Amino acid sequence: MAAADLPHQQPAAATGAAGYYALWEKQDATVAAVTNVWENPGPAFAAAQTGGIGLVSAAAVGSAAYRLVTPKRREFMREWVTPLHEALAMPLGCRS
Repeated sequence: MAAADLPHQQPAAATGAAGYYALWEKQDATVAAVTNVWENPGPAFAAAQTGGIGLVSAAAVGSAAYRLVTPKRREFMREWVTPLHEALAMPLGCRS
């Protein structure tokens, strides 16, 4: 395993460990929470509706920002990045 992979994997491992603890070590609390949601689903539906509205709003704003930035990024690539990449790809001292 490369050392560069560790910072990326640590949050996932911590989340997995916390999930294991919450579901396995505290089974009574987990069963009580699920039973409560099953018997009284109103608050869960309200939270899902509110979260869904927020998710759709964030997706709309993100896609609008992406559409605004994409042409500028293409222009930047065309004007600066591609010529720079081509210049750096040649051996030093060689000009065509």
